[in-house]
Amino acid sequence: MKRTYKEALDAYNTLLEARDNAKKKAASDGFDKLSTEERAAITNYDNDHVALLEEVNALKPDTRNLNVNTGVAGNRDLSPDDVKNFEGFRLTRAFRALSENKPFEGVEKEIHEIGVEQARSNGLSVQGFAMPDMSEFRAGQSATGQTSAAGDQGGITVPTVLGGLVEQFWSKSVLSNLGATRLTGLSGNVKFPVQTTKLTAAAVTEIEALTDQEVLFVDLDMAPNRRGITVPYSKQLLLQTSLSVESFLRDQFLMAFGAKADVEAITKILTAVTSPVVGGTNGIAPTWTHIVELETNVAANDADQGSLGYLTNSKVRGKLKTTQKYASTNGQSVWEAGNAPLNGYSALVSNYVPSNLTKGSASAVASAIIFGNFKDLYIGQWGVIDFIVDPYSQKKKAQIEITANTFWDIQVARAVSFSAMKDALTA
Repeated sequence: MKRTYKEALDAYNTLLEARDNAKKKAASDGFDKLSTEERAAITNYDNDHVALLEEVNALKPDTRNLNVNTGVAGNRDLSPDDVKNFEGFRLTRAFRALSENKPFEGVEKEIHEIGVEQARSNGLSVQGFAMPDMSEFRAGQSATGQTSAAGDQGGITVPTVLGGLVEQFWSKSVLSNLGATRLTGLSGNVKFPVQTTKLTAAAVTEIEALTDQEVLFVDLDMAPNRRGITVPYSKQLLLQTSLSVESFLRDQFLMAFGAKADVEAITKILTAVTSPVVGGTNGIAPTWTHIVELETNVAANDADQGSLGYLTNSKVRGKLKTTQKYASTNGQSVWEAGNAPLNGYSALVSNYVPSNLTKGSASAVASAIIFGNFKDLYIGQWGVIDFIVDPYSQKKKAQIEITANTFWDIQVARAVSFSAMKDALTA
């Protein structure tokens, strides 16, 4: 029998709650202290949540066609009182209120209050306007956080999501497309257990004693690190009601934060790599052999399970497009067409991957090529983006200064999950 919308919400939220509780327990007591059910909650989450989320989204009511008399859209049981619509939100209005020292009103007030509550639960304080992480609006969860059990109120949906900046800059970042593990809603410093050994079976006789084995873990520490942007805008610009101006302002912050996250993640990976591909004393042009060697290094460490792919810059892509796979020219370049251009794996391009590395006499001209299981790249997010407006610093220029602060940490959970070539020459 097909589930209703609320039943699907219940199942999805129950899964999330079990996963979150198990992770909290693992962080405080250790992974080895978890019960079989708690371990399964963590393990099965990645496998099950996608299907459940697709089911929830498929059953989600189209509130534009909601019958105001019955509160029903098709067979999806949702009343008008269950719906919270943030469509009218404007970041520019929040900035104007701050610059004029006025209280927030309407939807901006509501969004700010949600953000303040999120920040408080994450151990942070807000000085200006709190832009919450809208990804935490799980289907069926009330905006006030007062739902005592999954689905007991039917929940509040967000049919017209305002496009929260926190999740948007992660989605614009190359990291999300590579399958990095994003951890949201963190509070204080966090420790994650990372398994470093595996059990091995031994060949023994019928009466021979077996040697005890241990599954060992290390702690991966993550802590909130402040990342900020300060930029002046004219007061006249903030008076505009144009959606294009709103989009312009958002994009400025999205691009800046997304770029910072990409640079930090790439640097972390290149620093952590323990199995590099060495091209030559003075660098070397990348070949098909180097590409295969990158994959082999990761597979040799039994780390070739998860979200595998390549990451490099546009210079390397151009070089590999004009490099033949084999010595006997057959018209097949190393970088092929399609969505999996490098030996059947996805390969993303970001010019934040350095092209100014030095190897021997090749000074500041070498590029990096990364291959790995990006699921073992952890991105932790604490709370909200805090926007602070200073109306006085640019007073003579009729400008205000806007500062945006957010808190995150990026760590490589397992160095063996990545390999890199750091001396690829492209010219």
